[in-house]
Amino acid sequence: MEPSNLAVLIASRNRPIKILTLLRSINQNSILPAQVIVVTSGEYQEISNLEFWKFNLAQHHVDFSGQVRQKTFGLDFISAEIKWVLFLDDDVFLGNDFFAKMKMVKIDSKVLGYGLNHNIRHQKSFINHFHRVLQKKNLGKITRGGHAISYIDSPTDIEIKWANGLSVWSTSVVNLYRLNLPSKSHDALEDVIFSHRVSKYGRIIFLKDIEVYSQEFVETPIAFRNYISSVYWRYYFVKNNKEFSALFFLGYEFVRAINFTLIGDKSISTLKRFIKTFLNLSELTLYVFSNKEPKKILFSKDLI
Repeated sequence: MEPSNLAVLIASRNRPIKILTLLRSINQNSILPAQVIVVTSGEYQEISNLEFWKFNLAQHHVDFSGQVRQKTFGLDFISAEIKWVLFLDDDVFLGNDFFAKMKMVKIDSKVLGYGLNHNIRHQKSFINHFHRVLQKKNLGKITRGGHAISYIDSPTDIEIKWANGLSVWSTSVVNLYRLNLPSKSHDALEDVIFSHRVSKYGRIIFLKDIEVYSQEFVETPIAFRNYISSVYWRYYFVKNNKEFSALFFLGYEFVRAINFTLIGDKSISTLKRFIKTFLNLSELTLYVFSNKEPKKILFSKDLI
Protein backbone atom coordinates (compact mmCIF):
# COMPACT_ATOMS: atom_id res chain seq x y z
CA MET A 1 0.00 0.00 0.00
CA GLU A 2 1.60 3.22 -1.15
CA PRO A 3 1.34 6.04 1.44
CA SER A 4 1.34 8.44 -1.52
CA ASN A 5 -2.17 7.09 -2.24
CA LEU A 6 -3.34 7.38 1.35
CA ALA A 7 -5.16 10.14 3.25
CA VAL A 8 -5.45 10.42 7.03
CA LEU A 9 -8.76 11.62 8.47
CA ILE A 10 -9.02 12.71 12.11
CA ALA A 11 -12.02 14.12 13.98
CA SER A 12 -11.12 16.00 17.17
CA ARG A 13 -13.01 17.91 19.84
CA ASN A 14 -11.50 19.94 22.71
CA ARG A 15 -8.15 18.12 22.54
CA PRO A 16 -5.62 20.59 21.09
CA ILE A 17 -2.66 19.05 22.93
CA LYS A 18 -3.52 15.49 21.97
CA ILE A 19 -4.03 16.32 18.30
CA LEU A 20 -0.62 18.04 18.24
CA THR A 21 0.99 14.94 19.74
CA LEU A 22 -0.59 12.81 17.01
CA LEU A 23 0.43 15.17 14.20
CA ARG A 24 4.01 15.36 15.49
CA SER A 25 4.19 11.57 15.45
CA ILE A 26 3.09 11.57 11.80
CA ASN A 27 5.67 14.26 11.06
CA GLN A 28 8.47 12.04 12.42
CA ASN A 29 7.86 9.38 9.79
CA SER A 30 10.33 9.17 6.90
CA ILE A 31 7.51 8.13 4.57
CA LEU A 32 4.44 10.36 4.67
CA PRO A 33 0.80 10.17 3.56
CA ALA A 34 -0.53 12.25 0.69
CA GLN A 35 -3.01 14.15 2.90
CA VAL A 36 -3.82 14.70 6.55
CA ILE A 37 -7.29 16.12 7.15
CA VAL A 38 -8.20 17.27 10.65
CA VAL A 39 -11.77 18.30 11.47
CA THR A 40 -11.85 20.12 14.82
CA SER A 41 -14.70 21.40 16.97
CA GLY A 42 -15.01 23.08 20.34
CA GLU A 43 -11.79 24.50 21.77
CA TYR A 44 -10.02 26.04 18.78
CA GLN A 45 -6.37 26.22 17.88
CA GLU A 46 -5.04 26.92 14.39
CA ILE A 47 -2.63 24.05 13.78
CA SER A 48 -1.94 24.32 10.05
CA ASN A 49 0.75 27.01 10.53
CA LEU A 50 1.69 26.24 14.12
CA GLU A 51 4.72 24.13 13.20
CA PHE A 52 6.59 23.02 10.11
CA TRP A 53 4.63 20.06 8.81
CA LYS A 54 6.32 17.87 6.20
CA PHE A 55 2.98 16.58 4.96
CA ASN A 56 -0.05 18.19 3.33
CA LEU A 57 -2.15 19.25 6.33
CA ALA A 58 -5.63 20.74 6.13
CA GLN A 59 -7.58 21.77 9.22
CA HIS A 60 -11.30 22.46 9.07
CA HIS A 61 -12.90 23.89 12.21
CA VAL A 62 -16.66 23.35 12.47
CA ASP A 63 -19.39 24.63 14.79
CA PHE A 64 -20.91 21.17 15.32
CA SER A 65 -19.55 18.09 17.08
CA GLY A 66 -19.62 14.30 16.93
CA GLN A 67 -17.43 11.69 15.25
CA VAL A 68 -19.99 10.90 12.56
CA ARG A 69 -20.70 14.51 11.64
CA GLN A 70 -17.04 15.54 11.68
CA LYS A 71 -15.73 12.51 9.77
CA THR A 72 -18.49 12.80 7.18
CA PHE A 73 -17.59 16.47 6.72
CA GLY A 74 -13.92 15.55 6.28
CA LEU A 75 -14.65 12.98 3.58
CA ASP A 76 -15.49 15.84 1.19
CA PHE A 77 -11.86 17.03 1.22
CA ILE A 78 -10.20 13.76 0.18
CA SER A 79 -8.50 14.15 -3.20
CA ALA A 80 -9.83 12.15 -6.11
CA GLU A 81 -6.45 10.42 -6.58
CA ILE A 82 -6.52 8.91 -3.08
CA LYS A 83 -7.10 5.14 -2.91
CA TRP A 84 -7.06 4.54 0.86
CA VAL A 85 -8.25 6.49 3.91
CA LEU A 86 -6.79 5.99 7.38
CA PHE A 87 -9.19 6.80 10.23
CA LEU A 88 -7.45 7.84 13.46
CA ASP A 89 -8.72 8.97 16.85
CA ASP A 90 -7.25 12.18 18.25
CA ASP A 91 -5.86 10.52 21.39
CA VAL A 92 -3.35 8.17 19.74
CA PHE A 93 0.10 8.50 18.18
CA LEU A 94 2.07 6.59 15.55
CA GLY A 95 5.52 5.03 15.57
CA ASN A 96 8.11 6.62 13.27
CA ASP A 97 7.99 3.58 10.96
CA PHE A 98 4.19 3.41 10.68
CA PHE A 99 3.90 4.39 7.02
CA ALA A 100 6.98 2.35 6.10
CA LYS A 101 5.11 -0.68 7.48
CA MET A 102 1.96 0.32 5.59
CA LYS A 103 4.03 0.44 2.42
CA MET A 104 4.84 -3.26 2.92
CA VAL A 105 1.16 -4.30 3.02
CA LYS A 106 0.32 -6.28 -0.11
CA ILE A 107 -2.93 -5.18 -1.67
CA ASP A 108 -5.61 -7.76 -2.45
CA SER A 109 -8.47 -6.51 -4.61
CA LYS A 110 -10.94 -8.39 -2.41
CA VAL A 111 -9.79 -6.56 0.73
CA LEU A 112 -11.66 -3.31 1.37
CA GLY A 113 -10.43 -2.50 4.86
CA TYR A 114 -7.76 -3.14 7.47
CA GLY A 115 -8.02 -3.07 11.27
CA LEU A 116 -4.89 -1.94 13.12
CA ASN A 117 -3.37 -3.12 16.39
CA HIS A 118 -3.87 -0.93 19.47
CA ASN A 119 -2.16 -0.99 22.86
CA ILE A 120 -5.08 0.24 25.00
CA ARG A 121 -5.52 -1.62 28.27
CA HIS A 122 -9.08 -2.54 29.18
CA GLN A 123 -10.44 -2.42 32.70
CA LYS A 124 -10.36 -5.69 34.57
CA SER A 125 -13.89 -7.04 34.73
CA PHE A 126 -15.69 -10.33 34.54
CA ILE A 127 -17.21 -9.43 31.16
CA ASN A 128 -13.80 -8.83 29.58
CA HIS A 129 -12.54 -12.10 31.09
CA PHE A 130 -15.69 -13.81 29.77
CA HIS A 131 -14.93 -12.55 26.26
CA ARG A 132 -11.31 -13.65 26.35
CA VAL A 133 -12.13 -17.17 27.54
CA LEU A 134 -15.30 -18.00 25.62
CA GLN A 135 -14.78 -15.96 22.47
CA LYS A 136 -11.10 -16.63 21.72
CA LYS A 137 -12.11 -18.64 18.64
CA ASN A 138 -14.35 -15.81 17.39
CA LEU A 139 -11.95 -12.86 17.44
CA GLY A 140 -13.09 -10.10 15.12
CA LYS A 141 -16.57 -11.52 14.65
CA ILE A 142 -19.96 -10.18 15.76
CA THR A 143 -22.19 -12.31 17.95
CA ARG A 144 -25.85 -12.97 17.16
CA GLY A 145 -26.66 -10.39 19.81
CA GLY A 146 -24.76 -7.67 17.93
CA HIS A 147 -21.70 -7.59 20.16
CA ALA A 148 -18.43 -6.96 18.31
CA ILE A 149 -15.68 -9.22 19.68
CA SER A 150 -12.24 -7.62 19.88
CA TYR A 151 -9.55 -8.84 17.50
CA ILE A 152 -6.62 -7.11 19.25
CA ASP A 153 -5.53 -10.29 21.07
CA SER A 154 -5.10 -12.25 17.84
CA PRO A 155 -1.51 -13.56 17.52
CA THR A 156 -1.72 -13.44 13.71
CA ASP A 157 -3.35 -11.47 10.90
CA ILE A 158 -6.95 -12.65 10.57
CA GLU A 159 -10.06 -11.81 8.60
CA ILE A 160 -12.52 -9.82 10.70
CA LYS A 161 -16.14 -8.75 10.32
CA TRP A 162 -15.78 -5.29 11.85
CA ALA A 163 -13.06 -2.77 12.65
CA ASN A 164 -12.81 0.07 15.15
CA GLY A 165 -11.91 3.72 14.47
CA LEU A 166 -8.22 2.90 13.99
CA SER A 167 -8.53 1.45 10.53
CA VAL A 168 -7.83 1.89 6.82
CA TRP A 169 -10.52 1.84 4.12
CA SER A 170 -10.62 1.72 0.34
CA THR A 171 -12.05 4.88 -1.16
CA SER A 172 -14.35 2.60 -3.17
CA VAL A 173 -16.35 1.99 0.04
CA VAL A 174 -15.40 4.75 2.47
CA ASN A 175 -18.43 6.83 1.50
CA LEU A 176 -20.63 4.14 3.06
CA TYR A 177 -19.65 5.89 6.28
CA ARG A 178 -21.98 8.73 5.26
CA LEU A 179 -24.94 6.41 5.93
CA ASN A 180 -24.16 6.40 9.66
CA LEU A 181 -26.68 8.31 11.73
CA PRO A 182 -25.04 10.90 14.00
CA SER A 183 -25.59 10.91 17.74
CA LYS A 184 -26.21 13.99 19.86
CA SER A 185 -24.10 12.59 22.65
CA HIS A 186 -21.87 9.55 22.18
CA ASP A 187 -21.33 8.07 18.72
CA ALA A 188 -21.53 4.51 20.01
CA LEU A 189 -21.17 1.72 17.42
CA GLU A 190 -20.53 4.09 14.50
CA ASP A 191 -17.46 2.07 13.53
CA VAL A 192 -19.23 -1.28 13.95
CA ILE A 193 -22.21 -0.16 11.87
CA PHE A 194 -19.98 1.16 9.08
CA SER A 195 -17.43 -1.65 9.00
CA HIS A 196 -20.04 -4.41 9.17
CA ARG A 197 -21.70 -2.78 6.16
CA VAL A 198 -18.36 -2.89 4.31
CA SER A 199 -17.85 -6.57 5.24
CA LYS A 200 -20.84 -7.45 3.06
CA TYR A 201 -18.98 -6.19 -0.03
CA GLY A 202 -15.48 -7.51 0.62
CA ARG A 203 -12.91 -8.64 3.16
CA ILE A 204 -11.53 -6.80 6.20
CA ILE A 205 -8.13 -7.90 7.56
CA PHE A 206 -6.58 -7.28 10.98
CA LEU A 207 -2.90 -6.33 10.65
CA LYS A 208 -1.29 -7.51 13.88
CA ASP A 209 2.11 -5.90 13.27
CA ILE A 210 0.89 -2.42 12.37
CA GLU A 211 0.33 -0.67 15.67
CA VAL A 212 -1.27 2.54 16.86
CA TYR A 213 -0.40 3.69 20.37
CA SER A 214 -2.77 5.29 22.86
CA GLN A 215 -1.71 8.50 24.60
CA GLU A 216 -3.57 7.18 27.65
CA PHE A 217 -2.99 3.54 28.38
CA VAL A 218 -6.07 2.67 30.42
CA GLU A 219 -9.63 3.28 29.26
CA THR A 220 -11.74 5.44 31.56
CA PRO A 221 -15.06 4.14 32.98
CA ILE A 222 -17.93 4.81 30.60
CA ALA A 223 -20.33 7.60 31.60
CA PHE A 224 -23.96 6.63 32.19
CA ARG A 225 -25.19 8.74 29.27
CA ASN A 226 -22.71 7.00 26.95
CA TYR A 227 -23.69 3.59 28.31
CA ILE A 228 -27.35 4.29 27.49
CA SER A 229 -26.33 5.50 24.05
CA SER A 230 -24.42 2.26 23.40
CA VAL A 231 -27.45 0.16 24.44
CA TYR A 232 -29.86 1.77 22.02
CA TRP A 233 -27.43 2.14 19.12
CA ARG A 234 -26.72 -1.59 19.42
CA TYR A 235 -30.48 -2.21 19.35
CA TYR A 236 -30.63 -0.10 16.18
CA PHE A 237 -27.76 -2.13 14.68
CA VAL A 238 -29.36 -5.49 15.53
CA LYS A 239 -32.80 -4.53 14.24
CA ASN A 240 -31.38 -3.27 10.95
CA ASN A 241 -29.43 -6.45 10.19
CA LYS A 242 -31.51 -9.61 9.88
CA GLU A 243 -28.61 -11.93 10.72
CA PHE A 244 -28.76 -10.76 14.36
CA SER A 245 -31.27 -11.66 17.07
CA ALA A 246 -33.02 -9.16 19.33
CA LEU A 247 -33.42 -11.85 22.01
CA PHE A 248 -29.69 -12.65 21.99
CA PHE A 249 -29.07 -8.90 22.14
CA LEU A 250 -31.31 -8.57 25.18
CA GLY A 251 -29.52 -11.42 26.97
CA TYR A 252 -26.18 -9.79 26.35
CA GLU A 253 -27.45 -6.43 27.60
CA PHE A 254 -28.39 -8.12 30.88
CA VAL A 255 -24.73 -9.15 31.29
CA ARG A 256 -23.57 -5.64 30.31
CA ALA A 257 -25.94 -4.14 32.89
CA ILE A 258 -24.28 -6.18 35.64
CA ASN A 259 -20.86 -5.17 34.37
CA PHE A 260 -21.75 -1.47 34.21
CA THR A 261 -23.16 -1.59 37.73
CA LEU A 262 -19.86 -2.99 38.99
CA ILE A 263 -17.31 -0.87 37.10
CA GLY A 264 -19.24 1.86 35.28
CA ASP A 265 -19.64 5.61 35.83
CA LYS A 266 -17.84 6.39 39.12
CA SER A 267 -19.50 9.82 39.37
CA ILE A 268 -22.61 8.09 40.74
CA SER A 269 -22.85 5.56 43.56
CA THR A 270 -23.03 1.81 42.96
CA LEU A 271 -26.61 1.75 44.26
CA LYS A 272 -27.69 4.54 41.95
CA ARG A 273 -25.92 2.86 39.01
CA PHE A 274 -27.78 -0.35 39.81
CA ILE A 275 -31.19 1.34 40.01
CA LYS A 276 -30.76 3.44 36.86
CA THR A 277 -29.21 0.61 34.86
CA PHE A 278 -31.86 -1.97 35.65
CA LEU A 279 -34.72 0.47 35.17
CA ASN A 280 -33.30 1.05 31.73
CA LEU A 281 -32.98 -2.72 31.19
CA SER A 282 -36.66 -3.17 32.08
CA GLU A 283 -37.62 -0.47 29.61
CA LEU A 284 -35.41 -2.05 26.94
CA THR A 285 -37.09 -5.43 27.52
CA LEU A 286 -40.49 -3.86 26.83
CA TYR A 287 -39.16 -2.30 23.63
CA VAL A 288 -37.73 -5.59 22.39
CA PHE A 289 -40.86 -7.64 23.06
CA SER A 290 -43.12 -4.96 21.59
CA ASN A 291 -40.80 -4.78 18.54
CA LYS A 292 -40.52 -1.01 18.82
CA GLU A 293 -38.81 0.82 15.98
CA PRO A 294 -35.25 1.68 17.19
CA LYS A 295 -35.07 5.02 15.40
CA LYS A 296 -38.13 6.22 17.30
CA ILE A 297 -36.44 5.26 20.57
CA LEU A 298 -33.26 7.12 19.59
CA PHE A 299 -35.30 10.25 18.87
CA SER A 300 -37.35 9.94 22.06
CA LYS A 301 -34.19 9.66 24.17
CA ASP A 302 -32.57 12.60 22.36
CA LEU A 303 -29.78 10.39 21.05
CA ILE A 304 -30.15 11.42 17.42
